[in-house]
Amino acid sequence: MTLHDASAGPIAATARETITQPSLGRVPAAAIIPLSLSLYEIVLNDRPIGYIEAAGPIWVALSGTPYAFAVEVGQHRNLTAAVRILTH
Repeated sequence: MTLHDASAGPIAATARETITQPSLGRVPAAAIIPLSLSLYEIVLNDRPIGYIEAAGPIWVALSGTPYAFAVEVGQHRNLTAAVRILTH
């Protein structure tokens, strides 16, 4: 998972890259592109796959694009776990 500045443009993320988090296991690398203070676009293999939205202490995973048509697929208190919902 990579957090970067949206003004720098999207970065490539491939399924071969993984991040290991002890309590969550291996997670495919994904680019997290901030769209606002509470909304982030998730890009995997150079393709947008969904969004993560902050709702208080909860991260809401939304699958699909564009944002207006994205469907909620899960919620988690941990950002990495919310991204994992979208990438699996």
